[in-house]
Amino acid sequence: MRLIRTLRIILISSLFILGSLLPALMISPVVSANPVSEETTFYFKDAINLDGSSEFDSMYGMSVLVSQDPPTKQNDSEYPPLLRNGLELNSEELVYWLAAWAMQLMGSEYDQYMDLLGGFDIILPHPFRIVETYEHYGNESVEIKGDVAFDLYFLSELTSKLGMNKDEVKVCLYSINGESLLPLPKEIKNTTVQITPKLLPKSIHEQEIILENVNYTLNPGDSLLFSIEIIPGNKTLVDIVLKAIELPVFESFGEKVLDFFENQENNSERPALQELGALIKEVRSMIEDGEFNITTEQVSEIFTAVISSSLVYDSTSHSSSVTLPFKAPGSEDENTKVYYLHDGNEMDEEKPTKDASLDVKLLEESGNWNAPDLNRSKILTKATAYLYISHKDITVFKDKIKVTAVLLYNGNEIASSERELDNTLLDLSLLSDKITIFTFGNLEDIEITHGTHLSLNVYVSNNDTTLNLGLFRDAKLLYDSKEYPSSLKVEFEETDHIKMEAIADPSNEKVVPGGNVKYTISIASDFEDDTVEITTSGFSEEEKEAWAIEISSESVSISTDGMETVNVIVTSDTSAVDGAKLEVTFVAIGSTGKDTFDAVVEVSEDAVEYKIDIVTPSDKTIRHGENDTYHFKIKNKNTGIWSDDYQIEASSEHGWNLSYKKIVKNLYPNNESEIEVTIYVPKNTNVTSDKLTFTVTSENGDISKTVNVTTTIIGPNLLENLYGFFESAAKSLGLDGVFGSYAPHFMVAMLFIIVFFIIIIMIFLLTTKFVKITCLERIKEIFPNEVASFEMIIKNHTRKSRSYEITALVNSESSKWTTSLDLKKITLEPGKSKPVVLMVKPTDLVKPDDWAELNIAVNVEGKKKSEKMATMTMIKGAKAELSFGSVFHWPKTFKEGDRVTSSFKLENKGNASASNVSVVLYVNNEEKNKVEDIIIPAGGYADIKIPWIAVKGKNEIEIVVR
Repeated sequence: MRLIRTLRIILISSLFILGSLLPALMISPVVSANPVSEETTFYFKDAINLDGSSEFDSMYGMSVLVSQDPPTKQNDSEYPPLLRNGLELNSEELVYWLAAWAMQLMGSEYDQYMDLLGGFDIILPHPFRIVETYEHYGNESVEIKGDVAFDLYFLSELTSKLGMNKDEVKVCLYSINGESLLPLPKEIKNTTVQITPKLLPKSIHEQEIILENVNYTLNPGDSLLFSIEIIPGNKTLVDIVLKAIELPVFESFGEKVLDFFENQENNSERPALQELGALIKEVRSMIEDGEFNITTEQVSEIFTAVISSSLVYDSTSHSSSVTLPFKAPGSEDENTKVYYLHDGNEMDEEKPTKDASLDVKLLEESGNWNAPDLNRSKILTKATAYLYISHKDITVFKDKIKVTAVLLYNGNEIASSERELDNTLLDLSLLSDKITIFTFGNLEDIEITHGTHLSLNVYVSNNDTTLNLGLFRDAKLLYDSKEYPSSLKVEFEETDHIKMEAIADPSNEKVVPGGNVKYTISIASDFEDDTVEITTSGFSEEEKEAWAIEISSESVSISTDGMETVNVIVTSDTSAVDGAKLEVTFVAIGSTGKDTFDAVVEVSEDAVEYKIDIVTPSDKTIRHGENDTYHFKIKNKNTGIWSDDYQIEASSEHGWNLSYKKIVKNLYPNNESEIEVTIYVPKNTNVTSDKLTFTVTSENGDISKTVNVTTTIIGPNLLENLYGFFESAAKSLGLDGVFGSYAPHFMVAMLFIIVFFIIIIMIFLLTTKFVKITCLERIKEIFPNEVASFEMIIKNHTRKSRSYEITALVNSESSKWTTSLDLKKITLEPGKSKPVVLMVKPTDLVKPDDWAELNIAVNVEGKKKSEKMATMTMIKGAKAELSFGSVFHWPKTFKEGDRVTSSFKLENKGNASASNVSVVLYVNNEEKNKVEDIIIPAGGYADIKIPWIAVKGKNEIEIVVR
């Protein structure tokens, strides 16, 4: 047992020692060219992500995202990772790899659970496999139809190049449905091929692996997973080592080795040995305590992994990638341009398609290429040239070949970069053809204006061809082919010459179904006169079915330092659901620049405009002691599609009892609910009316509406009041004890008897007369100059001597009539009479058809009662006759514009008063002035003065009296 324990510790420790030493025995790699695909190419990033430069998937956060940009690192990444860097132990890579091995070794215990989770284990760390992800954030689905090409680089150790059982690699393509409740990887296609390294001179080699005829639809939110797994072949060396260390002689040796390395834990001068010693001590302790168990077969697997092939990737020299037959969103960034060098000193964005490359012999000439003119001004922020340079340099004691790349704008140098090419004296290959990266710094945000272009010039800056003849030195820039796509990559930023400012109404950009957001967009240009196009970006065909965008003007002309306004209306569909959202970018593009703003319009309950309608019933009349019901109808007039709840409150002005439903739930827009409110009127009330207040409050909108109705109360009638009075009186008098319930009736009967006698007495008193007035002719018609005389006989109709006062009462306008009595007080004996004459005379103010009613009132002294008799006097033959004499004008002489006064006397020669007389003055048949409402008594006159303004020329005066 002790031998087995020692064996395990020796194997684990030897694993890291030998694994770190074997790569040092291999020949240093020389880099080959990186082929280019016409489709979208994704580059694998460092899966261990020690430098933190890689991004992880958003689904599980366990898989590194592939990149559409080629790698820029100079140093390679490998998987399985190299465990040693020179004499230093790559401890971080080692920890990651050990974790992957631990998960792999323990995975067999949970196979049954992994089966339930489908392909979830594919994204877990694995000692031979990397899995990286592409997340499709496009707005539309894309079809993947055709071959998927993996272009991979492998580092194969000598043990993997020899023997019959060579290493293999398995590549798989998986998908994850982002809309699934349990998003698990689902395999699309896989293939396994043998890794075919070259024996000499290169240990890193390139190999293309094809997944043929892939057919898959990639929907928005879905992910693709790319799996690359090394499958080690059986290694004879591993079997020999395992058999050898089983011999007893290795037991004591192994213990000594372990003790030696374990003691290095305190060796601060050798950090690598210190880390290894701590690791061995920890492993040794775990095995002795039974916390960690590893079989000989598992040790064999680990040892085999150390000396097997590795994937090499994520560097400029070895940019392992996968190419898919579709164009990924974002693969064509308009501000990132890759210009490929072509024949004719031109470079553009078309990738080379030719098999044969062109070259520039840099020791004899320079290379010059011009990019296309920009159609819009941009700010140059970054530029990098990726040039495939094939060279040899087997000279001794000479400087390395220096290649300079110069970036020019308008023929002027704006940046340059120089690279030295390595001496190839010890390189067994005839030529080294690897990609060389030239990074241009200090660009300082240079603006490249529209209609101009960039240029690239490449040359050898220290050229010396003395006794060269291409035998010792040669340098060629290879370009314009699929294998050698030399290029210039430039990155721009937009200028700030075009600026957009948008104001949204409503500001929160939330709408109800069928609602809209209105944007007022101000667009300014500060550089030159420009024509700016307004477009949208990210507005898919599917979204166009649910949203409408109306742009008032899709093109505006803006002068320098000017501004124009464009109105945009974004309208949602009437059938839109809650939470539906449109994320769209509005773009203003001119020749001098570009600006954008992002609009996010969402269908939300927050956009609801709340309104309550109440159908109020008519007022009611209710008898006291009874009840009745009002029927109110409340209507949800909110905008949108959401229901609302309402609180109901009702109150009586006098606090009377009410009954009603106090809450309404889930009332949808344009629907109504009837609320019955019953009011109970007390029996004993003196109130004649009551105001009922009805209030509805929206719980969601926090608004309310109140209406009122008035209840008119029918109180007790006269008979009811009398009966109540008698009932109360009977109780007070104690009659109810004698007559019982008939007590009120007894009191009513007694009252009727008393009232009857009172009425008889009153009738007698009212019908008794103390005087009698007789007039045989009470109506007379006279001329205005006559006097009407009425003779009345006053007779004492009683049995006593009485004195009487006589007065005349005029009921017509007193100013038009005068009255007189020949006697105003008389005394008569019983049964005696005496005549009294009433004289009525009209005044000068009397008018035709006037009449006067006069009453003769005879009052008996000592009595309030009096007797009256009416007379009537009417006018006949009354007529007003108006005339005026000569008219006098002052001043006599006048000119245009002078104020002239015309004067005359207007006389009434008739026998009746003239009223409502109007005098109108005309000058040249045009009314100039008038006097109205003149009253002239009979025989009287009026002095009339009418001012007017003279006109030019003759002034003909006409005076009209109406």
